[in-house]
Amino acid sequence: MWHSLQLQVVTPVFNSAGAQDTPHLNTPPEIRVPSLRGGMRFWLRAMAARYVGDDPHLLRKVENKCLGSTERSSSIAIRISGNPEPASQDLSTYMSEEEQTWIGYLLGQAFTTKGKPHTKAYVPPNREFQIKIRRQHGDDDAVTCALAALWLNITYGGVGARVRRGFGRLRITDADMTLAGWDSETIRTPHLNHYFEAGHTGHIGLEGLPHRSVEALHRVCAEARGEDPKEFQLPGHRTKSTLSSLGESHTISGLSAPLSASGWQEALARTGKELRYFRAQRDEKHTENARGPHIKTKGWKDVILGEGHEMPRAALGLPVGYKDGREVRAFRGPAQNPEQLRRSSPLWIRPIVQAEQWHLFSFAFLNEFLPESGGPQGARVGLFKEGKHKKNITVKNDDIRTTAKEWTEELACRADAFSNGRPQ
Repeated sequence: MWHSLQLQVVTPVFNSAGAQDTPHLNTPPEIRVPSLRGGMRFWLRAMAARYVGDDPHLLRKVENKCLGSTERSSSIAIRISGNPEPASQDLSTYMSEEEQTWIGYLLGQAFTTKGKPHTKAYVPPNREFQIKIRRQHGDDDAVTCALAALWLNITYGGVGARVRRGFGRLRITDADMTLAGWDSETIRTPHLNHYFEAGHTGHIGLEGLPHRSVEALHRVCAEARGEDPKEFQLPGHRTKSTLSSLGESHTISGLSAPLSASGWQEALARTGKELRYFRAQRDEKHTENARGPHIKTKGWKDVILGEGHEMPRAALGLPVGYKDGREVRAFRGPAQNPEQLRRSSPLWIRPIVQAEQWHLFSFAFLNEFLPESGGPQGARVGLFKEGKHKKNITVKNDDIRTTAKEWTEELACRADAFSNGRPQ
């Protein structure tokens, strides 16, 4: 029996089988099942890490049971019905000049030209479609956890590229389902009160899931560890985690006050502007007449050009490129022949709309920044110019927590975080 979920696109979705620079593949943007499943796997691991820690073998056991592997199909089948039509006009068509500047900053190089949005390869907001779900095999616990992973992916995550910067957001608006402890009400994307509560407590965890789902996860994780669920205990308190994990010790979150925004464009443009100044550690009055994102940041002055070595804002993701071939990147191995590493931003930004009122919900996973560090050849951060190592830079694990805390507190404390630029 197939169960139906009705979904709506909230912010532009950049999702296709081929990259934007391979038009010969003729792959228009769409909502793709593999992309949904990829997000579900991420959130299932984040759920399970609460019970089994960072052990990749145990996490894989949980994942295989609920979402399948190369040897076993998933406990639930998923289909997309009525895939929404892709955009017919360039993304920039729907924005003012100023909005283009700041949304371009959020989008990054892949979807911009000279810093401004320039792409038709997206599914526009307000398009609607259905997800069809059917039990394939497995016990109720596996199906329950698979649906919990889907709910988390829609509630906190999204689909496609640039999800952490506010794009690819979907919401479940209606459902016809009764399956493994989930029903038409519990599977829907929660109302604003849910995000308000998460912002108030300052973290995201398992609290938003139906109690049955938490019990099912407990049993699935106990089975993965080979223990009796009645005797299975949570692992000891961990102050650090190498993987994304839900819970009070491993996440931090905040919700903005209502924004005076009329649509997703204005909400995201104000987000981009605020994030740019936040990363730069500069107020608008300190930009030396720079326009748009071209701001002389504290890191540029103190570290790139100066003698400093500490760069806490680098915890928001690496690599970071600068002009004249300069780049701050994570790497390991000898500095003369380094292996470059990527560090995705721990900070997620999700636009929330209810009754045409926009808010920004933001959270961060407090992972270890460089879990492979240690020894002269271990992972570290350095400044490079035209590929040549210039000096090492210090980015500490605590920088993630401190930076995320500052960001979420700024969201929560302002009467309107983005209405009139940065307050003086």
